[in-house]
Amino acid sequence: MTYMRVFFFALISIISSTALAENAVGKITAIDEEAETITLDNGKKYVLSSEFDFTAFEPGTRVQIIYDEADKVRYVMDIEELPE
Repeated sequence: MTYMRVFFFALISIISSTALAENAVGKITAIDEEAETITLDNGKKYVLSSEFDFTAFEPGTRVQIIYDEADKVRYVMDIEELPE
């Protein structure tokens, strides 16, 4: 029974320490195709995948970004246009 408790608490610790995706909502202020980044009106940059269609969005578009952060870099997992 003691081993089960130790296993249970170890499992909970691992699950609770995994990173969860975060989101941001705002207007695009800049798109840098060369650096593969997008900047929102909150001043933060988000890194896009190399397969991203840079013609799909333009500055001024209101979006929601789902991203993961690693080493203070925000990697876009999903982006969708929102109504004004």
